[in-house]
Amino acid sequence: MLNDVQYHRPHCYQRKANLSARPKSRYRIPMLERSLRAIELLARAPDGLSIAELSRQLSAPKSSVFNILATLEQTGYIRPSNGAGRHVLTMKLYRVGSATLARFSLKQVLHPLLSELAAHSGESANLGILDGAEAIYIDSIEGSERVRVAVTAGERLELHCTALGKVLAAFLPPERLALLLKRRRLSARTPHTLKTRSALLAQFEQIRRQGYAFDDQEDHLDICCLAAPIRDDMGGVVAAVSLTAPKQRLPDEALPEKARLVLDVAGRMSDALGYMERS
Repeated sequence: MLNDVQYHRPHCYQRKANLSARPKSRYRIPMLERSLRAIELLARAPDGLSIAELSRQLSAPKSSVFNILATLEQTGYIRPSNGAGRHVLTMKLYRVGSATLARFSLKQVLHPLLSELAAHSGESANLGILDGAEAIYIDSIEGSERVRVAVTAGERLELHCTALGKVLAAFLPPERLALLLKRRRLSARTPHTLKTRSALLAQFEQIRRQGYAFDDQEDHLDICCLAAPIRDDMGGVVAAVSLTAPKQRLPDEALPEKARLVLDVAGRMSDALGYMERS
C-alpha cells in the first residue's frame, strides 16, 4: 500500500513548482481536459450517455470519445450501462472522493443521527444513496442486540426488494422510474420478493403515501428492513436511512413504533441538510 512506503524525490526536484506563475494554456492537455469533462457530464446523467451524445456535448470526434471511454473503462471509472450503448460512472470516483472529502458530506453530517438511531433501536442503522439502477450503502452502524444484521459500507443492493432501495426508487421522477424499471429484471431473491412491475408500482404509491418503505424478507429470508427518505434543501430525495433487523424483532405489531422512529430520524436528517417542508 502507498501509505506503507515513503517516496523521496531526488534533490534536484525538491524545489516547489509554481504552476500558477506559468502560462496556463502552455501546459493544458486537451485529451485530459476532455476526459475530465466527460466524467463531469456522466456525473449529471444517471442513466448514462452514449458515444454520440458525449461527442456532441464535448464537440469532439467520436473516435476521440471512444478512446476516452475505453481508457476510463479499463481504469475502472466507468462501466457499460444496460442497453443503448451507454456508459455510467462506477463507485471508484466515490472512493477517490471519499479519500479527500470536503468539509460537507452526507456521511459526515448524518453519521451522528445514524448512530442515534442504532443506539435507540438496538438494531443496525444504515445510510444509502442511489447509484444508477442500484442503491449503495455509504454508512452503517451495527446495533447492540446480540443477534444483529451486519451491513458493509460500499455494499450494493437492488431497488425492488430492499426497503432502502424501494424508498429511493419510489420518489424518483415518473419518467426516470419508468426507464429504470424497463431496464431492470425483477429477480426473485426470496419467495417474498415482488415479481411484477404492477405490484411494485402499487407499493411505490403506498410508500409515497405513508412516507416509508418496508422489506418483509424480500431480499433475505428472516431479515426485515424499514427505510425513509432524506431530503435536501431543494426538497429532493438525496438519500435514505434504514433500520435492519431479524424478522422476529420486526413483527407486524412492532412496525408502527419502529416506523415512527425511522421517520423521526429521517426528518431530522433532512433538517440537517437544510430541508424546509413546504406547506
